[in-house]
Amino acid sequence: LFHFILPDFHETNLTNRPTTSSMTKLPTYQQRQNKMLSVYREYETRPLYLVCGFVRALGIESIEGIIIPQDLINLCFKFFQHEQIAKLLDTKDCDELYTIAWDATEKEEYLFAEQLVAYLLNPKNGSFPHVSNHFSMSAVSNANPGSNNNSAILSATVSNSALDNTLTTRIPTPTATSSPKRHTYTLKSSDSDSDERYCEMNLSEDASTANLMAVIKYFQKNTGESELYFRMARTIDPHCDIILNNYAVLLLEQERYGDAERAILDAIACNPQCIKNHQQYAYILFTMGRYQDAAKQCQYMIELQPDIESYSGYAWLLEQMGQYDESLLQYERLIALEPDNAVWYFWYAVLLQRCDRFYDSLHAFKTCVEMDADYETGNANYAYSLYMHGQHDLALQYIQIALSKACDAKHLCVHFYHALILIEHGQLQTAVNELYQCLDLIQLQTHNRCKRETGCLHIQEGHIYQLLTELGYN
Repeated sequence: LFHFILPDFHETNLTNRPTTSSMTKLPTYQQRQNKMLSVYREYETRPLYLVCGFVRALGIESIEGIIIPQDLINLCFKFFQHEQIAKLLDTKDCDELYTIAWDATEKEEYLFAEQLVAYLLNPKNGSFPHVSNHFSMSAVSNANPGSNNNSAILSATVSNSALDNTLTTRIPTPTATSSPKRHTYTLKSSDSDSDERYCEMNLSEDASTANLMAVIKYFQKNTGESELYFRMARTIDPHCDIILNNYAVLLLEQERYGDAERAILDAIACNPQCIKNHQQYAYILFTMGRYQDAAKQCQYMIELQPDIESYSGYAWLLEQMGQYDESLLQYERLIALEPDNAVWYFWYAVLLQRCDRFYDSLHAFKTCVEMDADYETGNANYAYSLYMHGQHDLALQYIQIALSKACDAKHLCVHFYHALILIEHGQLQTAVNELYQCLDLIQLQTHNRCKRETGCLHIQEGHIYQLLTELGYN
């Protein structure tokens, strides 16, 4: 476009500065403001021409020697911020823009995605994108390491609480049941009553775009606008289960449990064979404290689709309900289904620990760290089971491996395990230092990665002070 040359006040003294008479005279401030507003309205649809269009509108043939006003500089900055979008809008059709916005949301580039979707929602910019699926959210904190589907609710991501109330996004696999319905209209030709032309119009295109904006607003923590867009999408396409499922997630986070349950039941009514809807319903029931009903939903999921997703969700729920033996059976099934997935061995071993079956947990922990040497707290938990089984030398070896990893070193439990093992090796002063490190991590909660959902023991201040007292420290 243009390269604006601003005076360098560090190298140019006042006497050498161009005089007002030698500079091109710009319109008044108010005239510039009016012109900028006019150009800005054009910018909404043709951003590529923002700066050059404004300069042309001022009738300036040369910008040499001009001291550019700050309001124009600000406008230029705004243009450069949107330069990527400008190029996209000039070179892509609506279908492609929707796909780019979809991908950007998956990559957590929410501002960029929002601007593209806002363009698509503007009626001035033509038809909505022709997409084969609505964008969907799910209540999983992270992708399931053992699956290519990042969509499970009550899923395999047990290590990060598959039933917690956080979300990531998913792109559902296109299926006959999840594709939006297309509505066909017959139009009479004005030339002849006998001639008909058929126009297939997908009203769900509008719903898809509104749904995607709702998802983006959700991740931007703007729940008010998110709900408005979900309602808009639901009004346009009231039979899309993905929109209803997404809306249920938002309602659940707002603790509007009855509304969330009604939304997910509507989604199930629209698409009773979709496993995602039953997963979401199980999570809502769990959050409402209706554990037995949630368990029945998980059992139904297994009947409907006996796969990794269903078994892992049920295993997690049983563990939360304290039914460890039943949960262990589900993990045995998961290991049989995916024998090369370190996640299942880790959680199988953690549950054995919680049942005080430390010896039984050794093989599963060993398998886990052999498959994934960097599995979070895998080495530390293995060290703790070795310690409890009396294998103190091997326990020290694995706890030191854990401490060498930046992630594990932020876990209070890792330092506590280290202290226990050091005591058995007679290194009391070092053990005491580790216990004080534990107290520091309790004070700095933001630096402590320990959570039950990551397989950690719940170690309290009382446990640390008790051990310090036993060692002769107050």
